[in-house]
Amino acid sequence: MSLRVNVDYSDLDLRTRTGAHVLRGRIRAAADDTCNALALAYPVQELALTSCTHDARQWGLVRATRAINYQRENLPYVYPYAYDYQQSY
Repeated sequence: MSLRVNVDYSDLDLRTRTGAHVLRGRIRAAADDTCNALALAYPVQELALTSCTHDARQWGLVRATRAINYQRENLPYVYPYAYDYQQSY
C-alpha cells in the first residue's frame, strides 16, 4: 500500500528557524493523521501503526530538509513536497 500526502509550505519562509520548525510540525501531523486513518481503515496489526508513523515522519523530514536547504542556498526547489509510505501486509 502506498499513500502520498502533500504538505503545503508555500506560506513559510524556510530560511528562518520558525519556518523550518513549522514545516517539520506539519509533516509530523500529516504522518500521524495519515497513519491513524490507515490503521482505522485497515486494522491489521497494532505495531504497523508505530512503524507507519515512524517511517512516514522520517521520509517526510528528509524531504523537508532538502526543501529547507534549497531555500537557504537560494535555489529553487521545484519538486513538490510529499511523502510516500509503503507498507506490505
